[in-house]
Amino acid sequence: MWSWMQDEEKVEIVQHARNLFEHVFMQERAGIVVVRRAACLYQTACLMVAGAKKGRRLMPQAGTAAWPRLDIECFPDDPHTHFAYEWQGSDDPLTRARASAGLMPEMHIWAADMDSREIIDITTRYAPEQCIKQAKLPWKNSPPPDFFWGGVDDLPDYWMYKASLDAIEFIADDFAETIQKIALVLKGYTLTDKGDFTTATKEMT
Repeated sequence: MWSWMQDEEKVEIVQHARNLFEHVFMQERAGIVVVRRAACLYQTACLMVAGAKKGRRLMPQAGTAAWPRLDIECFPDDPHTHFAYEWQGSDDPLTRARASAGLMPEMHIWAADMDSREIIDITTRYAPEQCIKQAKLPWKNSPPPDFFWGGVDDLPDYWMYKASLDAIEFIADDFAETIQKIALVLKGYTLTDKGDFTTATKEMT
């Protein structure tokens, strides 16, 4: 078992975050429709809320991340060694085009513990499926761990996380809005997207 999965509090926080994600986003209480395997922003926001309840100071990180989709030693001649999200910069034409269309540009989002300096990613389990659906490449490696929570030295071989201040600033407003939506849902509100604005209704008991 991976070492971080033996830490009961870490496991508890991750499970709380996932339960929160299911409650807020998969039941559409936040007024938006998301897909589990492609919702790193929303899953990370839920992780930050869950971590705060345990006194953890978790902050969002964004940028480039990569995971080996094959055993590099067994496939030395395959040039497509990794499945990755590569941040191209806020001035990149494709980044701006996707943002203008209300879509997330290519990037990955995870969290960092500001005290322990650890990287936390609760979406690692979706890498094989995303590799097949997004990159159109088969996953020929062992399944990744269910989540990662550790220091740089704890990363599995050939994993890479590269945070970018440019990317973090790019998603700052989205993060603030998402945290606010989570807070409202936890107070019993259901949000509805009306296009130019979002309404919040609370069932009277």
